[in-house]
Amino acid sequence: MSKTISVSDEVYRKLKREKGDRSFSEVIEDRLESGGKLADVTGQGIFESGTVDRIED
Repeated sequence: MSKTISVSDEVYRKLKREKGDRSFSEVIEDRLESGGKLADVTGQGIFESGTVDRIED
């Protein structure tokens, strides 16, 4: 079964660059299974430590 998700154009470009011959699902699954985070693939995590908490507050 497949699901449709939406990602920004920038995230799409990063995933596409990472995937090579693999499917997007394979890239994401490999990264998550190896203990990584999706942010490792998409290049997120650009805020300094604590920034997200301050924004949420």
